[in-house]
Amino acid sequence: MHDNSIVVPKKMYHATYNYYLESILAVGLMSKPENRNFEFSRDETVCLAFESGFAESCAENSDTAEEREEEQNYTDVSIVVIEIDTTLLDKRKFMNDRNMRDNGISLEYNGIIPPTSMKIIRKVRML
Repeated sequence: MHDNSIVVPKKMYHATYNYYLESILAVGLMSKPENRNFEFSRDETVCLAFESGFAESCAENSDTAEEREEEQNYTDVSIVVIEIDTTLLDKRKFMNDRNMRDNGISLEYNGIIPPTSMKIIRKVRML
């Protein structure tokens, strides 16, 4: 349900892991319940942050990634920060992030974010 009072900045950020990047760049960024970063994350949405550093910190502090990496034997666990050009997205699919108390940090997007709206801005190697 779209909230008309939501102000969507022209650029927002999402952080993911390098092992998902090929798929994201091929088909877009979408919610996949098996790939969520936190147990409490909602299955149907993609979280987008107002600041790139906050997006990166969400990936760094994931409570599910380490177990997934061990199960899948991933070797490159770098975090990739993606800038999203929101002017190319359907504004009706944005909503306040229900996982956050402060709605000035991030928004949820209920849809597929196309590769054409993305730009990789940095890659951070995890230890």
